[in-house]
Amino acid sequence: MRLIAYDPFVSDERASRLGVRLASLDDVLAEADFVTIHLPRTPDTEGLIDAAALARAKPGIRIVNVARGGLVDEDALAAAIADGQVGGAAVDVFATEPTTESPLFGLPQVVVTPHLGASTQEAQDKAGTSVAAAVVAALAGELVPTAVNLDLGPRVADEARPYVDLAERLGRIFACFSFGLPAELRVSVRGRDIAEAVRAISLSAVKGALATASETPVSFVNAPVLAARHGMSWREEAVAEAAGYRSVVRLTGTVAGKPRAIAGSVMGHRGAVLVEIDGYEIEFPIASHMVLVRNSDTPGVIGRVGTLLGDAGINIADMAVGRGPNHGAMMGISLDQPMDDDLVERLRNVDGVLAARYIRLP
Repeated sequence: MRLIAYDPFVSDERASRLGVRLASLDDVLAEADFVTIHLPRTPDTEGLIDAAALARAKPGIRIVNVARGGLVDEDALAAAIADGQVGGAAVDVFATEPTTESPLFGLPQVVVTPHLGASTQEAQDKAGTSVAAAVVAALAGELVPTAVNLDLGPRVADEARPYVDLAERLGRIFACFSFGLPAELRVSVRGRDIAEAVRAISLSAVKGALATASETPVSFVNAPVLAARHGMSWREEAVAEAAGYRSVVRLTGTVAGKPRAIAGSVMGHRGAVLVEIDGYEIEFPIASHMVLVRNSDTPGVIGRVGTLLGDAGINIADMAVGRGPNHGAMMGISLDQPMDDDLVERLRNVDGVLAARYIRLP
């Protein structure tokens, strides 16, 4: 059996991994022996398979519509069956429901049944559980892909969900590190596991960045409106390959005339990690309390910073150092305790420290 599909939201690469070849709707109808429909009813899909489409279909084609009524023109389908162009059909949805009359009734080549898939006891129990879980997620500010006023494009796959959470953290870190929001936030999603979730990931990054500047609670639904109010737009891109990591989310933008960049990934038991800050390649876990230190690349700076934190009773949970542009260096430090403003200022005055940002995530 060969599978061919029409889906404008799925990439060729993902379809290939599923053993499916993507094609246009006309090509699907012209080549397939059996066509099953899995679509919502919208202004774009209503009447999708009409008399003209059926006339172009492969002679003897069988059509199964158990999605929504109105996607297939019932009069046209009945006429095509009577003419022999269509070999048969199975339908449990109709343009008008409940229905007692249809041109498909009485045709021996057609199987019609009530649309009862969601009316079983098990389905009703599952629907209630799903709604309750969605409410809990919404109240916690998490992603609810089934929200009717949220356009995320294709379904967010399970493997992409950790990157949705990562993007929100990166958005917060970007805004805190930069001391503001960019006029345009560019979100680059790299990796075959997450490329299709670019809309959800980019929206999550915007949500995180806005949370640092908005007095109004930011959600996935109101983030676009609040972004416009703050004069911030965003642009997203998706690339299937990510150099050095399985998948990476990278945010870039200009704040107060200075280009900024931050990138992160998800790495097994380590969870969410930072992998780049303003061109410095450093790799350390994202934590509730972090300090980012730009310093001269000279001996003794790391020791002085560690001594200052130790004397203040601050335990270093994780640390990474990296070199970057102009022969400078960057320290990324995850902390077990918060830093107060006085300690941050003392850190900035340590010999060899050029800049320091303390970031606290909720």
